[in-house]
Amino acid sequence: MSRCQTTITVPRRCVPVTRKTGRGENNRRGTQLRHFCLEFPLLLILAFIPLEISKVYATDVSTELAIFREMEAKRRAAFDDVKIFFNREEVVPEETYKIIVDDTVSPPIIRESNTLDYDEEIWFKGGSLMYRSTGLTHWYGPGRKEVFYKTEDSIYVFNSESNFSKEFQSEAEFGGIPLGEIIHNKKSGIFNTIIFTPIRWQTGRSFELLDHDVENADIITRESPSIFEDIPCAAYKLVILGDKSKKSRRTDVFVLEESSYLPIGLNFYYGDELFLTISLLYNSFEEEVPVPAGWRIRTMERYTNAIITKIVFHSELQSSDFDIQFPPRTSFVEEFPDEGREEVWVVLENGKHRRITEAEHERLMFAGRETWEEVYKTPTGMAGLIKSEHLRIIPFFLLGIGMALAILIFGKLKFKG
Repeated sequence: MSRCQTTITVPRRCVPVTRKTGRGENNRRGTQLRHFCLEFPLLLILAFIPLEISKVYATDVSTELAIFREMEAKRRAAFDDVKIFFNREEVVPEETYKIIVDDTVSPPIIRESNTLDYDEEIWFKGGSLMYRSTGLTHWYGPGRKEVFYKTEDSIYVFNSESNFSKEFQSEAEFGGIPLGEIIHNKKSGIFNTIIFTPIRWQTGRSFELLDHDVENADIITRESPSIFEDIPCAAYKLVILGDKSKKSRRTDVFVLEESSYLPIGLNFYYGDELFLTISLLYNSFEEEVPVPAGWRIRTMERYTNAIITKIVFHSELQSSDFDIQFPPRTSFVEEFPDEGREEVWVVLENGKHRRITEAEHERLMFAGRETWEEVYKTPTGMAGLIKSEHLRIIPFFLLGIGMALAILIFGKLKFKG
């Protein structure tokens, strides 16, 4: 079997190419001379004028990429208005995690494991998406000397119609403070992480990736045949060139071109070092639009296994589904990137929002949880000015003043009598 390799490069200059005329040696030399006289001044000018990089693709590879994009569009249409449920486990063979089982007793009940488990779901509707995770997250012990892991609920949404992101982490289950964030006119960074990379490629959303997309590649190489985990396929190698300050990055995308150009795996390189491999799993390769079954992620230190447990198609998701209503006692930051400002809020027990002023935030930021409780009891701007324990003795202080005034008045009346 012959091995075909086609490389696409992004030229820094657009250089004209001379052609043979086929009309004899004299005509050929005369044509070359005329071309040289016409082209040399142009080349000399281009050598000193910086031009924007333009992407030029060889005809055969451009055709393959166009077909890949066409198949991606079909996958994206099939997996729109959809809810995907999956279980994910992260395993670090050389690590041991201390996992809190019950902290209602003292000392808390703890188990040790090298595996972190998560039950998760992802929703897609148009440009909106939602990610919900229930699993283990790190938790600092007293004095931040030890790291424990505890169960936490996390929700991240991006609403494309209203153009905002919201985040929520529930740390209340083990006595922490629920945290939230609202970001206007910007998609949360969580949606660009490795968590979303596999499902994006499987559901026709690879173009949403920021750093490893075809549109950002300086060099594209297609190799056929290639092999990924014993499966014959084609390989598309996308290279983003580095410079003196950073190394080049390369992404190898392994594609079954005979099965609707289905991506089955990715290798990520930093310089010459392979640091991440993703295996994309499907129920079958024979379907017109293969249904994802899960994925595997491997690095030098850990590996991740995800198994899709359920997919709900035609979920009739609405814009209001891509929003989060923060529960009482949630502290959250509201960011306005376009204006370069942010505001800090808390949700009171009655569901109303109370803003925390900058002065309050500075007073309370390093004061600890007990002082932070004052934001739920005091008017805006007052938290941190009077210690809560001082508030408890105010009635006794007023009683003392009243008694002193009574004694003083009684003494004056007795003296006059």
